[in-house]
Amino acid sequence: MTRTNSRSPSPSRCAVTSHSAHLLLPRIAPATHAWMHKPRHLSTTTAWVRSHYSNTGRVTKAAVAVGATATLLVGGPVTMAYWSANATATPATLNSGLLTASPGVCSPWSYNPAGGDDVEFIVPGDTVYSTCSIAATGQGDHLAVVAEVTGGGWADESSPLTQVTPDPDTGTPLGGVTLTVGDAQVGSDTYTPGSEFSVDGDVVITVQLTAAFAQNSPDNFHGVTGAENDVQGSTTSTQEQAVPLTDVTVKLTQIDPNGA
Repeated sequence: MTRTNSRSPSPSRCAVTSHSAHLLLPRIAPATHAWMHKPRHLSTTTAWVRSHYSNTGRVTKAAVAVGATATLLVGGPVTMAYWSANATATPATLNSGLLTASPGVCSPWSYNPAGGDDVEFIVPGDTVYSTCSIAATGQGDHLAVVAEVTGGGWADESSPLTQVTPDPDTGTPLGGVTLTVGDAQVGSDTYTPGSEFSVDGDVVITVQLTAAFAQNSPDNFHGVTGAENDVQGSTTSTQEQAVPLTDVTVKLTQIDPNGA
């Protein structure tokens, strides 16, 4: 006689048990990624996936931060810590020269070009001289100048003493005083207009004036009022005349030291 085990599971219970086992162990397709070879248990697999992508995010963020820092170092206004050094040197003082001229004086009229034997009153036929001197100072390694002389003429040309007319036959001045202004001189050297000379230190520039009183006679006067024996005090007389002269000016102009 066969005993029936009352505790044996019923078919329906077995079916439930089998179905539950199917749910706990699902069928998984062949793995195509490395992470899918990890343990098959669902909870373990899920934890691994979360850990993997969490680490990947941190690595990505770190890479982005490093890239941004590199961009700042290369293109931003950041001073690189290279070595540097500096020192100073003081140039020598640059000094310029000068060119000056001081007001001068003219010597008294003299019968001698070298001076002395002063004139008090001239008469027809006299030639007299006066020397004007002007002090100049120059400082310059390549200082050269030209001199221009002006002035030394009559300050009042209405006086008969200033009226000079050439003889129509010989050209000789008739009547009056002829004035001549010489060229600039430095020592014994004479410099015509446009001639250059050096001004190194203190120099004295001289200009000689010459006054020649024409000598006339009634025989060669030809009617020109001048130095003939006219009536003293006449308005056309050359006697007792006092006529001033204009100032003599000496202008010094530097020339191009490069020869242009």
